[in-house]
Amino acid sequence: AVKTTRLWQDSRHQQIAIDELSGELDRLTALDSNERLAAMKNLTPSKTLQDISPTVTLSASWEDDAKSAIQLQLNWNTAQPKAPVQLTGWINPIADGASK
Repeated sequence: AVKTTRLWQDSRHQQIAIDELSGELDRLTALDSNERLAAMKNLTPSKTLQDISPTVTLSASWEDDAKSAIQLQLNWNTAQPKAPVQLTGWINPIADGASK
């Protein structure tokens, strides 16, 4: 029963992490390129994530040299091993001003 409860809890935590990263990707890809760079350096985990793991961290990096895709990673940093959660979002070059 304990193992099943832990499995359900981990599943819920993964879903919360995916929701959080998805929201961050939506926000980052909607920003103009200058705002995006600053926002990528200043990611802060939500209160919900901090309640799950007080030492949780979010990081952002470029997936490619063209800076057309952002990869977000959430690290739980817990005593109990948990895999990091990663999501990648692509930037629409037309919406980002590349067509000007």
